[in-house]
Amino acid sequence: MKTVVNSWNEWDPLKHVILGRADGCCIPPSEPAVDGKVPEDSDMRGQFGVRPKETIDRANELLENFANLLKKRGIKLIKLAVNDDNLFDLKSVLKKAFSIGCRNLLVEGGKNLTNSFLKNKLFNEFYLFKSSDNLGSAGKLNVSSQLRQLDIKYKNKSNINSFTENDIINIYS
Repeated sequence: MKTVVNSWNEWDPLKHVILGRADGCCIPPSEPAVDGKVPEDSDMRGQFGVRPKETIDRANELLENFANLLKKRGIKLIKLAVNDDNLFDLKSVLKKAFSIGCRNLLVEGGKNLTNSFLKNKLFNEFYLFKSSDNLGSAGKLNVSSQLRQLDIKYKNKSNINSFTENDIINIYS
């Protein structure tokens, strides 16, 4: 029997979780989406690349404890295989999400994740939020290649009202 997952609001009990592993986990390079989340006194600040083995081992231990807690609460863990690079295959993740009833998905990600979604054209629509906020010179992030990819991969581009003054949401379909 096929499992169906529906989320009508944020208060219903959690029933399914896709939980990965920390293997191959990296510290992302500095960019506006990351910088505000890294505490000033963190050893991570100013570094990027593969995390130390002891950090990854500790994270996997914490994830295992979290998985056990979820199971005790009756939440079903969805296991997915990883590829040769120890990464989730995005197509299999999306297929699994669709098979359990997920029809709309919001993904917040950086350039690498966005590039992967665009390269494989894994979405039939792509919503791009553009903030009017000036991030200053420290907040510059060159996304020109991603914008070119959007223009190439999707034939239609339209704007919708963001109701946030000067911010823009472009829909590529």
